Amino acid sequence: MILMRSLALLALLPAGLPAQTPSFGFEGQVSALVANGTLNRMIRTGNLAGYNAGLAFRVDHRPGLGLRLYANMVSIRGVDGSGLESGTPRHLNAGVDIVRETGKVTFFGGLGLLKWKQDSTSSPSFTDEAGRNNAGKGTKLAGRVGLEYELTPKVHGVVSFTQTEFNKLYQPSWFSLGVSYRFARF
Repeated sequence: MILMRSLALLALLPAGLPAQTPSFGFEGQVSALVANGTLNRMIRTGNLAGYNAGLAFRVDHRPGLGLRLYANMVSIRGVDGSGLESGTPRHLNAGVDIVRETGKVTFFGGLGLLKWKQDSTSSPSFTDEAGRNNAGKGTKLAGRVGLEYELTPKVHGVVSFTQTEFNKLYQPSWFSLGVSYRFARF
């Protein structure tokens, strides 16, 4: 009986919220990756680790506050023998961000998944000695935070920090510096 009353009251909760129609939009982003932490030991290109490019779908529930679903293709050029030598974008990074706009600055942060594609010829420094249970390939948890600055109403400069897992030895992180383009909103 108490459960039934609670469920009935739960249905009334949205009644007190102001009725607003959410807005939707699409975004595109391109950025350079600057290595940080253990990623510096995984790459051979100095501090510039690679790049990423992706698309996002954004839902603003209130003006200035919303969610962004994103998917990026990531390119990281690894050291010889790592299984990450190819510079082509092979790794998929997808997730959800909470987005907060305040004037020309937009703050965001969220969780995602990074699907590493590592060739099977990886060196012992990238796996454990027996090669069991410590390979970098697979889907790993990732988190990111950052900010965007409005250059024009559609073009924004982006700075973000991403931390992810690779295996038991490496938890790479990087800074992204780039631009995003906001397509028409509806």
